[in-house]
Amino acid sequence: MTILDYLNNERKTAAEATFLEVREVGDRIAVVLDRTIFRPSKGKLPSDRGTISFGAGLFLVDFVRLLEDGTVLHFGHFRRENFSRGEMVRLLIR
Repeated sequence: MTILDYLNNERKTAAEATFLEVREVGDRIAVVLDRTIFRPSKGKLPSDRGTISFGAGLFLVDFVRLLEDGTVLHFGHFRRENFSRGEMVRLLIR
């Protein structure tokens, strides 16, 4: 389950989180974090977009989904190196 920090502060556009894993969902890649400020799509409202970064690693977030179990999937692609489990990463909403 992902902590939904966007519920406490909708205007926050930068934060830190702990990287947990990369999941392959069909032909897409999703990053899972312990917490997020990225709002998932809801109805006709699109999800937030932005970046997740750490050192040389950079992941471009194209869209975000909230699963029924409370896990948030940040879909997109790596522009540079992957992250390691447990690393603190920087979230930035565009």
